[in-house]
Amino acid sequence: MHAKRNQIILAIILSGFVFAALAFLRLLPAAHSLDVFAAREALLLRNPALTAFLATLTELFSIPVLLIVFAGMLAVLFFEPNKKPASFLLVSGLLSAALFAAAKLMIHSARPAGALIAASGFGFPSGHAAVATTFFIFLGFLFEHVSRSRGVRLLFNLLSACMIVAVSLSRVILGVHWLSDVLAGMALGVFSSAVARLYFDPTEKFSKPESISKIFKKSWKRAS
Repeated sequence: MHAKRNQIILAIILSGFVFAALAFLRLLPAAHSLDVFAAREALLLRNPALTAFLATLTELFSIPVLLIVFAGMLAVLFFEPNKKPASFLLVSGLLSAALFAAAKLMIHSARPAGALIAASGFGFPSGHAAVATTFFIFLGFLFEHVSRSRGVRLLFNLLSACMIVAVSLSRVILGVHWLSDVLAGMALGVFSSAVARLYFDPTEKFSKPESISKIFKKSWKRAS
C-alpha cells in the first residue's frame, strides 16, 4: 500500500512540475519557437480527409460531450454502496476543469492563427487534452477490474493512451492549440487523476468482473 501511495504522490509531483515548467516556458520567446516549429510540421500533415476525421474526433471528445458522459457515469455509480469510484470521478473531473479554467485566466495565452475550426478563449492549457486525459485514466482504472486477462487490460490501457494522444494532437493539427497547450492539458489531467486517486481509489470498487453489468441493472430498475 505504501509503495502504491508513493507512486501516486510521485505522479502528482511530476505532472505538477511538467505543467509548471511548460507554463514558465511559454513566457520565453526562445521556447515558443518550439511551438511554432511543431505548428509548421503539423501543417504538412493537413489534408481534407485527415482534417474531417480530426474535426469529428475533437467534437466527439469535446468538453460539453465529455461532461454529459461524466454526468451519466456518475448517475450510474451513485447507486453503488461504495461511493469511492463516483467520488474519484467527481473530484478528478471537477479538479481538472477548475485547474485548466483558472490557468487560462491567469496565463492569458493566445491561440495560433489560421485555425481550421472555430475556437474561443485563451489557449494555454488545452481543456480538451485535460478532460480527455482525466476521462480515459478513469476508464483505465475501472477496466482493471472488469477483465481478468492481463493482456486485455494492457491493450485497453494502450488504446486509452492512444486516444489521449489522438485527441490532444488533433487540436494541434487543426490549429487551435500550440503543442505546449496540449502537453500542459495532459499534465493537468494526470495531476487531477492522481490527486483524486490519492483519496478515492476506484479500483476498490469492483471485486468481480460482472460488477459493471450489475450496476447498470440496478440503475435501470431504480429508474423504471
